[in-house]
Amino acid sequence: MPSLRLTLAKNSNQQQRTVVLVSIPDLTNASCSIVTKEMTQFRQRIIQFAKTKLRLTRACRVFLADGTEVWGHDLDLWRRLENDGVILVSAGEDYIGTQKPQTNTNDIPVTILAHHVEIDPLATSQLKALCNLDGVVRVVGMPDLHPGNRFPIGAVVVSEGCAYPALVGSDVGCGMSLFTTSLGCNLSPEKTAQKIRDIEGPWLDGCTIDWLAEANVSPTAFDDQLGTVGAGNHFAEIQVVEHVEDEGMLRDLGIDVGKALLLVHSGSRALGPSILAKHASAPTVPLNYPSSELTAYLSDHNMAMRWASRNRDLIAQRLLSRLNTNPERKLLDMCHNWMEMVSTDTQTQFIHRKGAAPSDRGLCVIPGSRGSFSYLFLPNPTAQPHTANSLAHGAGRTTTRKKALASLPSKYGKTPQAMEGLRRTHLGSVVVCDEKDLLYEEAPECYKEVDSVVKDLVEANVGRVIATLRPVVTYKVRKM
Repeated sequence: MPSLRLTLAKNSNQQQRTVVLVSIPDLTNASCSIVTKEMTQFRQRIIQFAKTKLRLTRACRVFLADGTEVWGHDLDLWRRLENDGVILVSAGEDYIGTQKPQTNTNDIPVTILAHHVEIDPLATSQLKALCNLDGVVRVVGMPDLHPGNRFPIGAVVVSEGCAYPALVGSDVGCGMSLFTTSLGCNLSPEKTAQKIRDIEGPWLDGCTIDWLAEANVSPTAFDDQLGTVGAGNHFAEIQVVEHVEDEGMLRDLGIDVGKALLLVHSGSRALGPSILAKHASAPTVPLNYPSSELTAYLSDHNMAMRWASRNRDLIAQRLLSRLNTNPERKLLDMCHNWMEMVSTDTQTQFIHRKGAAPSDRGLCVIPGSRGSFSYLFLPNPTAQPHTANSLAHGAGRTTTRKKALASLPSKYGKTPQAMEGLRRTHLGSVVVCDEKDLLYEEAPECYKEVDSVVKDLVEANVGRVIATLRPVVTYKVRKM
């Protein structure tokens, strides 16, 4: 049965769209009853797609781009469906007319650093649409670029004279910290995983007020989450050096290849969403520079970055304490959801990074999915205008969480044995995760190959690999 590739868009806001494949039977000689049945099923599938992919929970009406409403008895309407056609779905409101899709009409530079990595067309469309925001002067997509709910992830947007909190997103300050440890490199994954417990709930072994005060952060309403990894793609991972590319650089960094490292990926937890809700009621309306509104956002933004950094520090301490040790030294602390203000004598620019790390602040780490290597990466110290001084923050998704939950349970099964299999990787590492949905959502096949992402960065002259790191234990989340 052939399929049509269709673009689904909200009738009320046609910038919110997605691409779907829909099976189309041959109804050339079909009876009226069969046509009605097939069209009804087609309409139901479109409505279901709109509910799951566009989050249009009240989807109930379907229109062609010219305003013809889709019902179950019109064979001529069936014949008018075309590949790459647009279907509009409404929550009950009448057809409002086809809106002109956003395109880059401002000759703004758009760069996508991907040659070995396939980029989702929706992510490309979301990236180019950013050029239409007021003040935007450059847009860059990293090799890990993939679609977001409204704005793409793995993107960098440079604007002049104004800033957009929504381009940073809700997890302000999310990033990665890498720590040296006293643990030997011959750790048993199974035994190590068994010892890592009890870092999901509030931290009871110390005072959060004092912990935050060291980073000049006042108490917040969300400090019960301090020291917790969180769900989604966040993790803490014990790693060992697998392959050395630059022995001298590792020595200069003080990395002992005989000792394990700890990589922590987390952010500002519930604090970040509260900041976004406070300052970005209209996502595409900028905060002008200078203004009291922008000053207030930057104050909260910078505080959330410090909170997130201290959160990663505490995660490291809590996890390693279960192994009877402590973090020795923090090798790096990089943020990939943040806004940087850069001022010169003639202009003030804002670099918005959503899933992108800075390439002008020293050493970085580029992780893959669970069960894949991470790369210790040294950025090129030379300014990189074509990349907005940024680089990829990881592998990037190829499959949405909803698709993963729809397809992977039937592939792997739902039995305890199947869950245990998902906690083992082909590299011999163990995943500590008791949430079934998260095991499916974060399966390695839902991510791009990190090797190809790094290859694209190297070929773009962004930097070079110092070492490859192998996972031993990946801590995702445990039920309380």
